[in-house]
Amino acid sequence: MNKRRIVTIIVALCMAFTLLAACNNQDGASTGTTGAPTPTGSTAPSTAPSATPTITAAPSAAPAPEGVEFAEHIVWVGGPPERIPTLDTTNPVTSAIGCQQSFTMIYDKLVEILPDGTLIPELAKSWQINADYSEFTLQLRDDAYFHNGDKFTADDVAFTIERSRTAPGTQAQDRYSPVESYTIVNDYEIVLTLSRSDVDFLYNITWPACGIQSRKAIEADPVDGHLIGTGKYKVFEFVSDDYLTMERFDDYWGEKAITKFVTFRFVAEETARMIMLENGEANVVIALSPIYVPEVESNDEIDYIAFTLGNVTFVGFNTNHPILADINFRKAVAHAINREEMVMMAREGYGTIPNNPVHWGFMTEFRNENVTRFDFDLDKAREYLAMTNYNGEAIEMIASNPSSQQVMQVTLANLAEIGINIAARNTDNPGLNADTAWGNQDLRMLAHAGEFQSWASSSRTSFYPGVLGNRSQYDNPEVTALLDEAMVTFDAAAREAIYKKVQEIVAEDAAYLAIYHHIQIFGITKGLDGIICSPSTPFHDFSGMYLPIS
Repeated sequence: MNKRRIVTIIVALCMAFTLLAACNNQDGASTGTTGAPTPTGSTAPSTAPSATPTITAAPSAAPAPEGVEFAEHIVWVGGPPERIPTLDTTNPVTSAIGCQQSFTMIYDKLVEILPDGTLIPELAKSWQINADYSEFTLQLRDDAYFHNGDKFTADDVAFTIERSRTAPGTQAQDRYSPVESYTIVNDYEIVLTLSRSDVDFLYNITWPACGIQSRKAIEADPVDGHLIGTGKYKVFEFVSDDYLTMERFDDYWGEKAITKFVTFRFVAEETARMIMLENGEANVVIALSPIYVPEVESNDEIDYIAFTLGNVTFVGFNTNHPILADINFRKAVAHAINREEMVMMAREGYGTIPNNPVHWGFMTEFRNENVTRFDFDLDKAREYLAMTNYNGEAIEMIASNPSSQQVMQVTLANLAEIGINIAARNTDNPGLNADTAWGNQDLRMLAHAGEFQSWASSSRTSFYPGVLGNRSQYDNPEVTALLDEAMVTFDAAAREAIYKKVQEIVAEDAAYLAIYHHIQIFGITKGLDGIICSPSTPFHDFSGMYLPIS
């Protein structure tokens, strides 16, 4: 049996990032950018506990074989994190993974990012950037059409930006908010002027929620017009929180999809998802639990792929809470946590613990290995706890998905060893988003996964005051100033020094305790291929999936 389990030794992954995206488009014309920096210096952790599978590299999608038939319909199933309540990017609930995953199929973005962190053109076929990264001139494709037949133009870019900027609490607003104004030069050229310099602006708008939408479609149909995109697939049928079926868009400007229909289906029960994979009702199970790996390995009809995600699972604190604001309490927790036990309990060993557990993405550039360490040491934990005013009060802790809930349970047991009483509460993603919204004083502690991409400015999501992903209410003026400085620092070495300083301060503040990097597992029908797995983001490209049947 030839299993596609991807297990490699951990290697030093030096990631070169460039805004000089030079590639060939479909008609052979050369496209690219000018004047952008090339940040360097990213190295992934080099070791992991012996009990942990050392899986790092994402598998490459194989080209479709010639002279064979392919399945007409592929079904993807996922659990609570992949629920799709709406496809409207201006609704805050679309921060959910399932929504963002769907956006990659339906909407094209101006710029795309490859799994290795390289920017490539999409609806913007080339661009120029001024000297201080405050003005971006985009040359747009003149051969792209929306699913309703309307031609894509610069006006749709302007409309998407306008619509996104007026959608508070959404990732679309967060990514497009730096755009202060725009000038439409003609139908296929637009100039975006930012309110301040931003070296990473193009990286930030590769987020799935930044897909371009049709002004005409939404103004003509305010209820469902947002379903119209320019992507490889168009919406065929959608039932909120149940399923989304998409049909191949045969007038797509780029390489056409192979599979005619793809359905994303929400199935709450993990056992039911596994049964569907085994009996052929489903072809892909995203986020397959590690407990099912032996079962997959014993079945000749199914298979799996696995790789380390960039996200970091963490235990966080509301730093405004009277007890949790005490850094000695947070350090007590830090030394009481047993990361190896958490990986085994929460992920059956399918998690990668970095050399130095700093709250930073696995593949994020400028990782600092020389920061404050909080090794498992119960005596030291008790020493720090003795310096606090904690008197045994129950501290509420929340988590929203099975892995995080397991981390929470292990945290509860770990902290009981030093006399800290945790009241665990399970929630869902919308509940967690509400509980951790900026300024919410009800939040206590949480277990969750932080969103890091390959570029260092993605750390703003966790560390910058008021940002949607800052779930610890973290607000250190020195860190804020450094993050702002990095956005206008064009020299790569200087940027690296800034971001390493940020990590030093954040580690010492212990507002986020990094636990492990999640090893993602997809269960698949044997022979299925074409998924582009992205270790630097939690969003993968399923638009190229195919399943040979002859």
